[in-house]
Amino acid sequence: MATPKPMVVVFLTIISSDGTRQICLPFGKTKFNKGKRNGYGGKLDPGETALAAARRELEEESGVDAPWLSESDLAARIVVTWPDDKEQNFGAPGTKLVELFVYLTELGDDIEPNETNEMEAPEWFDVDRLPFDQMHPGEKLWLPEILDGKYMFGEMTCRADGSVIESNIYSGEQTDKTHSCLG
Repeated sequence: MATPKPMVVVFLTIISSDGTRQICLPFGKTKFNKGKRNGYGGKLDPGETALAAARRELEEESGVDAPWLSESDLAARIVVTWPDDKEQNFGAPGTKLVELFVYLTELGDDIEPNETNEMEAPEWFDVDRLPFDQMHPGEKLWLPEILDGKYMFGEMTCRADGSVIESNIYSGEQTDKTHSCLG
């Protein structure tokens, strides 16, 4: 099996003035995330750790500098495979294999993400009313669980449109955060 390309995504939460927990889900403007609500993230630069990439991508895509973001905010590690099919692999030959490092962190009262050239203006949603019809389909398999405080790991196979063909995603303990999805 090929080595997966590591990628990161950071989801931001707040506690609103009425005490409701909310998550920031702006629309993406580019590539695979265009027109989909998602967290902030992208590829790791050569030699970069997942945590460093999460901080960098968050600042590039939202303007939020997050020195508080730490390994304890790692909420999921999921390997996503798009089969060896040009239609299901964005028109490129070969299988696309990504290991997604998902971070979840709460913002302080005085921090607000901004619109950038990669992400639309931030929009906040109650965590119990997520707009799954505007998100990548696979996120409904693990996002509610990490919002509930569970650590998730596993694998899923998707079509190019993001629809899930097969999934094996599990909840684990804090100690599972070093678990590689590929064994």
